[in-house]
Amino acid sequence: GLIILGVGVLTYGITAATAFVVEGTLTDVIRRRRMEQAIKQLNGHIVLCGLGETGRHVAEECLKTQVPFVAIEKDGERIRQMQKIGSFLSLEGDAIDEEVLIRARIREARGLVSALPQDRDNVFVVLTARAVNPHLRIVARVVEVESQAKLIKAGADATVSVNAIGGLRMASELIRPTVVSFLDQMLRAGGETVRVESVKIPAASKLAGVRLGEAKSYERTGLLVIAIARGSSYELNPNPQTQLREGDELIACGSREQLQRLTELVA
Repeated sequence: GLIILGVGVLTYGITAATAFVVEGTLTDVIRRRRMEQAIKQLNGHIVLCGLGETGRHVAEECLKTQVPFVAIEKDGERIRQMQKIGSFLSLEGDAIDEEVLIRARIREARGLVSALPQDRDNVFVVLTARAVNPHLRIVARVVEVESQAKLIKAGADATVSVNAIGGLRMASELIRPTVVSFLDQMLRAGGETVRVESVKIPAASKLAGVRLGEAKSYERTGLLVIAIARGSSYELNPNPQTQLREGDELIACGSREQLQRLTELVA
């Protein structure tokens, strides 16, 4: 009786363990195939390299603003932890590898963020990405000040120093705490996502040649235009008599729905 009972328990245990492993592996394979199929449909997205402390915040912002992106991360556990915040497309691999970047459809992407912890790794990513897609806008994380010039030479359009931004934030907390508190509430507010965005006046737009006051952007969208960008110059708090031109970028602060209405207005 003991022999029969022992064999039965052992058989059941082995069967249950095998089924768990097989089902888990099968589920993971199906999930990865679905992920790769979804990535193949992307166009005009963002490629995010690295889900560390910096990359995590980039991913959160993309999720809040509903910007399509693909995250590349070597640590699979880090990807699974980030998936708890929200569902997003990801690839487990090394962003330095050109094949991994191609799988992330870098040729069809509109931008790349290299947020790896080491400057040398970011330089390699920027070099590879720029070679594959010369028209890509690339923003790279920089740790050492000396590495900034190297990243620009490698092909980065802009670099962001975490230490510099942190220092400016600390100074702002001391000098202008009310403004910092307002911006924090705007960025972290629940429900509506409020952001400062720019909308470019395209060719043949009905607003080209029209004065800002005549466009009635506030009446139609609920947005106040806080600045107009023209090339490298900016007109802050533009006058209602300011004439809008093709190529101008209207900078406004509002919800995603309001900004969408502004985009439709300038079309």
